[in-house]
Amino acid sequence: MIENVLDNHLRYAKTTMVIRLTKDIGSVNLYFWNDGVEIEPHTLEQIFSPFNKGREGKTGLGLAIVQRILKINRGTIELNNENNGVSTRIKLPS
Repeated sequence: MIENVLDNHLRYAKTTMVIRLTKDIGSVNLYFWNDGVEIEPHTLEQIFSPFNKGREGKTGLGLAIVQRILKINRGTIELNNENNGVSTRIKLPS
């Protein structure tokens, strides 16, 4: 799961990527950000659908699989355009 998200951020980053891990009461939070081109709104709405490919996508299954793994483990994932780039926030119960 982490490898897939990391690979996506590395693929789309121009020059910079940030990874942060924090722990709150009851959860562990992973944050990824890259300075790549923002995701188009229509693509962002369907980003977790199987076979949805981005600009340089491969099979379009990666994020659908990540979301399924997180759902099984009671976690969540969200992608956002922010700070002149793209972020992914993952939250898992601790």
